[in-house]
Amino acid sequence: MSTGMIRVELPESHEDIIERNKATGWPDLSESDRLFAHAYVEERSVIKATRAIGLERDAGYKKLKKPVVAGYIAELEKQYTERRLITREMLEMEYLEALEKLTGREESDLMSPDGTMVRAKKFHGMETVKALDGMAKLIGESGRSGGGGVNINIDLGRLGIAEKVIN
Repeated sequence: MSTGMIRVELPESHEDIIERNKATGWPDLSESDRLFAHAYVEERSVIKATRAIGLERDAGYKKLKKPVVAGYIAELEKQYTERRLITREMLEMEYLEALEKLTGREESDLMSPDGTMVRAKKFHGMETVKALDGMAKLIGESGRSGGGGVNINIDLGRLGIAEKVIN
C-alpha cells in the first residue's frame, strides 16, 4: 500500500559541497582547478594566475565562481595565514633575544684590547637601532611619523652598565 508521499532530493548547498570536499580531500576539484587555486593564492590576481597555468582570463573568472574552487582558495589562504603568523612570531622572538644582547642586558663573549675573550655586557648602539627599526617594520609601525628616523633614549645606569669610552 502506497502512502502517496513523493521523495524529493534537494540539491546540495554550496556550504555542504565545500564541507564535503574539505572532509574528503577536495575530490570535486579538477587538476586545472587545483593549479588555478594555488596560482591565485600566490599571485593574488586572476589574470596572473590564469596566465601562470596557461588558461584564458575568462576561464579564471569562471573557476572563481565555482563554490568548490572558492572554498579551496579560502582554505589555502587560511593555511598560508597560519604559516605566516608562525614565521612572524619566530622573527619577533629572534629580535627580542638579539635585543637582550645588543642593549647590554645579557652578557656576551667579547674580545678585550689585549686579545683575551671575556664575558661582559656591552651596549651596541647602532646595531640596537637597526634591530628596533627592523622590528618596527615587522610589526607595521615603520614610517608612521614620516620623519624617517628613530629616537631612542637608553639609561645605561638603569641597565646596570657603567658608561666607559673605549678608544
